[in-house]
Amino acid sequence: MWNPQALPDDTAHLILPSTLRACHNLGLLLDRFQPWQRISQTLWELPSKVKGQWFSRQLDVDTKVDSGLLAAQHARWQRMVMSYGASDALRFDLVAVAPLVVGLGADNVLETAICLQRIVGQPVIPGSALKGIARTLALCTLAEALGVPIAIPEPRDEQGDSQKKLPDTPLRRLVALLDTDLNPKEDTARNEIRRRLTDLQCEPTVAAQAGPITSLTLDGLCAHDGVRQFRAVFGFVGCSGHVRFFDALPRPDTKLSFRADVMNVHYSQYYRTGGGESPHDYDKLSPVAFLTIAPGAGFSFAVAPLRSGDVAHASVARCWLEQALREIGVGAKTSAGYGLFGDKGPIRAKPGKKEPQIPPSRTPKPAEAPLAEPSGFETGRVKFYKNSDVENYGFIVPDSGDKDIYVRINVLRGDTPLYADQRVRFVRQVGTDGREQAYDVQPLN
Repeated sequence: MWNPQALPDDTAHLILPSTLRACHNLGLLLDRFQPWQRISQTLWELPSKVKGQWFSRQLDVDTKVDSGLLAAQHARWQRMVMSYGASDALRFDLVAVAPLVVGLGADNVLETAICLQRIVGQPVIPGSALKGIARTLALCTLAEALGVPIAIPEPRDEQGDSQKKLPDTPLRRLVALLDTDLNPKEDTARNEIRRRLTDLQCEPTVAAQAGPITSLTLDGLCAHDGVRQFRAVFGFVGCSGHVRFFDALPRPDTKLSFRADVMNVHYSQYYRTGGGESPHDYDKLSPVAFLTIAPGAGFSFAVAPLRSGDVAHASVARCWLEQALREIGVGAKTSAGYGLFGDKGPIRAKPGKKEPQIPPSRTPKPAEAPLAEPSGFETGRVKFYKNSDVENYGFIVPDSGDKDIYVRINVLRGDTPLYADQRVRFVRQVGTDGREQAYDVQPLN
C-alpha cells in the first residue's frame, strides 16, 4: 500500500507560501508539494475536497504556464519533426472543444494524474496515445468494410448478470489476424491462420452480414487494400509500421489554462467488492478531484514516414488521426465527451520571430466531425446553477431566445462559480449525447 511521505510541518510552513507562487513547473508542484494532512503520528491523508480546493485556488495553476518556455518547447518540437520527416512530415493544428486529460489513471501520489513533459512541466499528448486512437478508428473503418460487426450485445449469464470476462468477439478475432504474420514459412502456422480465418467467417453475426470477409481466402485477405494499408501503417508482430506519430504539444499562441474537475464514484462498495454488493442509489458518493486542460487550447500534431518518400502511408495515417481526434477523442473519459478536438477558428500567431515552417499536408481533409462547430460567442443569463462539493452544474438562458443550455463547472473560465441571473458569454456546442452544451463560459458581471 502506498505510504505518502509528506513534507514536515515546519518545512511546509517555510516553503509552500513562497514556492508555489514562484515555481512555474506544474509537474514539480504536483509531484512534490501536495497539501497532505497529518491525522496521526504515522498516518497522512489528502481528502478529495482539500485536493480540489488546492487545484482551484491555492495552486493557482493558470499562473504556471510560462509562455516563453512554451514557445521554446514548440520551436524545438518543430525542428525535431523537420529533422525526422524533412519535407515528408505532415503537420496540422486542432483546438480542444472539450476538457482534455491524458494520463488520468497513471500511478501518482495524488491518485489522479495528468501527462506533463517531465523537464518543463508543460502538457503533452504522447505519440503512443495518438497512434492508439488512430488505430482504433482505422480498425473500425476496416471492420465495417469487411462486414465484421463492431458492437455486439453484452454477454450475460443465466441469471441475466453481465459476464466479467471479455467475450471473444468477431472484432477481437479480426484484430488477432491483423496482428499476425499472414505469410509464415511453416505450413503448420499457415494452416492455423486459415483455421482462424474460417472460424471468423463462420461466426453467426459475421455470416449474417454476408460481407466481403466471408468470401476471402487467406491470400485474398493479404491482398485486400484496406488490410494492406492498415498493416503497413501500424505494423504487426515481427514488422514495425511505416509511420511515426509524434507527441503533440500546445501551440504557444493559444490560451492554455487548467481547470479542476471532479468525478463521483456512486457505487464504491460495488466496485470494491467486484460486484459482490449490489449498487444502491443511497450509496455514499466518493468525489475524486483531478486536473484537466480547459477547452480552447490549440495543439500541434504531426506524423512522418519512417522511410523517405513514403508519403502515401503518412497521408492516410494523418487522415485517420485527425478524424479520430474529432470523433473519438484522446485521453481519459472520452466516453463522457472529454478529449474531443475540432476547428474553433484560426489560431492567430503573435508578431515576432517566425518558427520554422513544415509544409502543409497534401491530403484531403477527413470526414466532418459529428460535433457541430462553434459559431462564436453568444451571451445569456444564468437561470440556475448548483454549486456544492458533490455537484456543480446549471443552465443558461440564451439572449437569442433559444431553449436553455446545460453548463458544467469544468467549462468555466476562472475559479469563480456561477450564480442565478448572472450575465455570461459562451460558445454553443452539441455534445456526444446530442444535447447542446455551453463551453468556455465567461462571466460578464
